[in-house]
Amino acid sequence: MKPAGVLLDENVSARLKTSFDLPVIHVSDWENGLKDWALWQYAIAHRLVIVTQDSDFSERMLAQEPPPWVVHIRTGNMRVQDFRALLDDIWPRVWELLERHKLVVVYRDHLDAVRQG
Repeated sequence: MKPAGVLLDENVSARLKTSFDLPVIHVSDWENGLKDWALWQYAIAHRLVIVTQDSDFSERMLAQEPPPWVVHIRTGNMRVQDFRALLDDIWPRVWELLERHKLVVVYRDHLDAVRQG
């Protein structure tokens, strides 16, 4: 099973919504945002991959299986245009990894992934 779309957490710029070829939701699309637990439940119900800089989601993902999937961004602070360029470069590989992995960690110079099951 693959994700049906992308859910951008509050710590990822909403300006990145156009960087994906999938349906994308940003937590700011909800009038009052979403708490982490509600965001997690929404991602489960809609088979979404959560893109976040929050390690809480990575830790939670280690204890269960998809959905949701988590892409944990660990690049440090980057300008939005530089981050968009990085995403454009790596997203095909991230998407490929999500076929068999529940967690993908993105660094500036490499990717790490944790297998499902």
